[in-house]
Amino acid sequence: MKRFLAAAFLTAVFLAAVFFVMQAAFHTPLPSLSASLRETTAFRPPDTFEEPGYYYARLNTAEQASYAAIVLNVETFPEEIEIAPLDTEQLGRVAKAITLDHPMLYMFEQGVVLSRHSGKTFFAPQYACTRAEYEAVKQRVAQTVKDILGQLPQGSDYDRELFLHDYLVAHCRYDQTEKAPNNFNPAGALLEGSAICSGYAKAYKLLLDQCGIENVLVTGKTTEDGSEEPVPHIWNAVELSDRWYYVDPTWDDPLTDSKEMETVYGTHNYFNVTDEMLRRTHSEYEFDHPCEDESLFYYRVKNAYLTEETKDAVQFVADLIVAAAEDGNDYIDFKCESDSLCQATVKKLFTQEKIYRAVNLANLRLRHKFSDQSARYSVDETNNRIIILLKAAPND
Repeated sequence: MKRFLAAAFLTAVFLAAVFFVMQAAFHTPLPSLSASLRETTAFRPPDTFEEPGYYYARLNTAEQASYAAIVLNVETFPEEIEIAPLDTEQLGRVAKAITLDHPMLYMFEQGVVLSRHSGKTFFAPQYACTRAEYEAVKQRVAQTVKDILGQLPQGSDYDRELFLHDYLVAHCRYDQTEKAPNNFNPAGALLEGSAICSGYAKAYKLLLDQCGIENVLVTGKTTEDGSEEPVPHIWNAVELSDRWYYVDPTWDDPLTDSKEMETVYGTHNYFNVTDEMLRRTHSEYEFDHPCEDESLFYYRVKNAYLTEETKDAVQFVADLIVAAAEDGNDYIDFKCESDSLCQATVKKLFTQEKIYRAVNLANLRLRHKFSDQSARYSVDETNNRIIILLKAAPND
């Protein structure tokens, strides 16, 4: 879908801008790498600088010193900030680490200049906005986040994580125009209701950060149906009960103008998924923590995950119909553990018409019954997801 191509374009432009502008702006030739490394040994982050960022921890000492200098000063919008004598590759790592650890420090994402003069090295941001504009947006985002967190349900971290995911998906639409000025940062998603993948993921990180749930932005690539090459993308990793899971709010937000279709086809395909699940569509990413646990995968928590251990698929569907009816819904959706199980389930329910047996079983327990003569269905083969739309029984 167009959303991912747009996100890829933005990421590629940002990285290209960082390296192209930096390489074009040197005032003096760079020293050799070995000399540069010798020079950087004197540069260390201030002892008072406390940074829990995932990407900060993966930088060397000189890079961390530069990261600290930028984070501590960039919100005052200086023309340049003194840093350790890094090369372009090192500064690229630092700039990327900052924007991934700090979603609201987006002001220099148009590019940066690495310059040397007076025997020192400087980071010179190419600002995407003025300081006054940034301060106004920052204040509005802070108030919006406060308002959202005020609606958090009582319960577990999982409940809060799910609420924030669903809130973001419900209140933001993918920017298909590719023109919204803040579509790449949290302000686009939280204030304007329009974002691309980086806006979704960074807004989600900001919300999770503010309610104390450990999380990390992950960059990689995704493959869409019909596309020949993977495209750059960004999503989240979330820690719950000492286990890590992936969440992709962008891919969970359907592109549709129909509220009914959005309700039915809005998904949780990528809510608390494992590496194995994610790699069906996502690739070329690195994350230090394994994501192997399925216990908090959305469909498993909702008892809507059909596995080889499920003894009776027809009864499984009947139970889902009852649960949906009790929630006031006239559709169900569930996921299958494997391709083969999904294919077998579709054959059983629709080719062999066992779906009507499931409806009859459900109707025995329901006050408002569904028709056992008609049902529509849709299959998401990429994610082994089956959606069944039911009709009310005549005269019900």
